[in-house]
Amino acid sequence: MQTPNSALHIDEVTLFIQNFIFAEHEAKVAASTERNDIIRIQKAEAALQYFDPSTGIDLTFAWERTPDEESIERSKQTVERMRPRILFQVKQYKHPKLGILYRAYVSTPYTYNTSYSDSIYLTITAEYGFKIISKYAYCMDCEGTGKKGDNLCYMCKGSGWEYAGGMELDTLGDLISVHKFKAPTDPASLKDYEAE
Repeated sequence: MQTPNSALHIDEVTLFIQNFIFAEHEAKVAASTERNDIIRIQKAEAALQYFDPSTGIDLTFAWERTPDEESIERSKQTVERMRPRILFQVKQYKHPKLGILYRAYVSTPYTYNTSYSDSIYLTITAEYGFKIISKYAYCMDCEGTGKKGDNLCYMCKGSGWEYAGGMELDTLGDLISVHKFKAPTDPASLKDYEAE
């Protein structure tokens, strides 16, 4: 049984993240192409089940409204360039309050980009079990460095990542382990990937 402060095997964590990535992709495609409300909502709900609902985190695209024919036509090229996100690496931390915290680094959902896009944070919660609790976006203003010239980046406050939803995390805690899956091709992302 999963309990807060317990660790999962990295294979379980990876499978959870990959299943979420696939469900998110299916929901994103349906949000752009599916006129049937029931199917579109089912796809969104399949992705939403991976989030801890108490954190307020949500999908980052509009899935509630039915696309009309014109918007479906406009979305065709975008949908053709979409694919499930790439999972680059997972880091495991010992958070001072949450216990074991996992951080998954993922790409954008588009084929033309193989750089960092988001960090997804997961932990075992008392009420909901293993869930996504937070999301941060790679800071495009400083390219993830946390600096603009000699100063801290204003957008990300020097972290290289901007808060994008769910629980705000002031600290991650002590790094326990790093599990690498695929290297990003973007030089700034690759530098971070190879750092630990």
